[in-house]
Amino acid sequence: MVRFNKKLADRIFKMDRYMNKLAGGEFDYEMPRELMQEDDEIKSLAHDGKKMARALKTLVEFDALTELNNRRSADKKLSEVRIRMVEMGMKYCVCIADIDFFKKVNDTYGHEMGDEVLRMVAAKLKKGMVGKGFAARWGGEEFLLIFDGRELDIAKRELSMIMDDVRTIYVPDTDRQITMSFGLTAMIAGESTDEALSRADANLYEAKEGGRNQIVCK
Repeated sequence: MVRFNKKLADRIFKMDRYMNKLAGGEFDYEMPRELMQEDDEIKSLAHDGKKMARALKTLVEFDALTELNNRRSADKKLSEVRIRMVEMGMKYCVCIADIDFFKKVNDTYGHEMGDEVLRMVAAKLKKGMVGKGFAARWGGEEFLLIFDGRELDIAKRELSMIMDDVRTIYVPDTDRQITMSFGLTAMIAGESTDEALSRADANLYEAKEGGRNQIVCK
């Protein structure tokens, strides 16, 4: 009985610690195996805890409309990238992208159609970044792309293919083509993420001022 109670108390303690990790936002914290070994109420709670972790991660880290990572998870990724650059010498490029004349889409066809365009663009970006890096909705009609292990010229070539794929999007049941402008830059070891983002944002501004539907890279 003493051994049973000790084992039960240990499992309850680990369950409590797991739930506290979830409460602290550590949604990838691994569920202790001991909680799943007995067919009892604690195992049932552990199953519920895992479901809760998945649901909370989706709610907190993903954009509900586009199903891309949201700005919170993008900021987290940028912090991780900065550390890897310093500690491991890895190379990264970052891009801020914006849907051209998106306000006109909303004004002409309505916000529901605008939402559909956002979903279609997000799907192209997500598909285009598979095996290349990370895509997130940065806010409104802006998106953030992070290219892993790429020199600037390689990232630009891969981004050009994504841009061409976006050009195949048309507002449903219309002849209005969707295009995007892109500001791309290489991240520099030792600089802050804000410095890299500011450079990418300046490149995006230049792309928009220069006629849109293009990549500015430097």
